[in-house]
Amino acid sequence: MEEVGGGCPADEATCPNLPQPAPTCPNLPRPPQPPARFATNSHHSQRNGSLAPGEAISLHRVKSGLRSDPADWKDERQRRGLAGEEQAIRYLLSRGCHIVAHRFRLGHTEIDLIARQGNLVSFVEVKTRRGTAFGSPLEAVTGAKRRELVKAARVWVDRFGKPADIYRFDCIAIVDGQLEHVADAFRPGWR
Repeated sequence: MEEVGGGCPADEATCPNLPQPAPTCPNLPRPPQPPARFATNSHHSQRNGSLAPGEAISLHRVKSGLRSDPADWKDERQRRGLAGEEQAIRYLLSRGCHIVAHRFRLGHTEIDLIARQGNLVSFVEVKTRRGTAFGSPLEAVTGAKRRELVKAARVWVDRFGKPADIYRFDCIAIVDGQLEHVADAFRPGWR
């Protein structure tokens, strides 16, 4: 075998100098790696992202748009809302939709679900209630709530939308475990 720089054999399976994935060769120095940049909410971000020697950072993971652990939630309404969203996800998946986002946030505004079925993208608001004593859950999607949903949806479309996509706004109402899906619940005057 032919030797290449620093005593590494020019064997395709063992030398990283060849243009394919291979284990690293211990005889060659590793090229310097650029420092990783992470955006965090901790105190060191005030120093232009630089870390003091020996200082570690912690990254906050957000799963499915949830900002806190549901096990820590004390309010029964929060738990009921999350259970309703999970029921709506199962329903949409059974209808052949792909869930693109759960709890997409824009500031304080949140779109509960964004589902895709081919070129059709549905922005879904889920309302869960124990009963109808305070009216239908669909009545809670007021004009102000619709405007907020449209504002957040425009941001999602700008970031992730495709030219061929068709957009609509759906509402899912869940009362005592019974799900009602209103497709194309409202239409904003956009694009």
